Amino acid sequence: MTTRNPHLLIEGLLEAVILVDALDLSVLAANRAAGRLLGVEPGMLAGRSVLDTVCSPEDMVFWEEVASGTSREILSDTLLTRPDGSVVEVTRQVTLVRLEQ
Repeated sequence: MTTRNPHLLIEGLLEAVILVDALDLSVLAANRAAGRLLGVEPGMLAGRSVLDTVCSPEDMVFWEEVASGTSREILSDTLLTRPDGSVVEVTRQVTLVRLEQ
């Protein structure tokens, strides 16, 4: 199966999935589960920097590793603050995936 729209691949998943461009850390797509987890509409994340959307100040080293490519897979726990002020604890797994686009 091939698709030019990676969002179609993640939309039906029950786990929260956010696709991030490793070069500039911009959000490419997010599924509905990610929107529910973060308390936002998934489309509101697209194009924004992951540093401004799903990143706490303590996460900078985590995302620097993602951007630099020093690790192909990262697993970490963090607390994220939703727009309504509530806090959610999440375990994140970042895995490098190369798209043909």
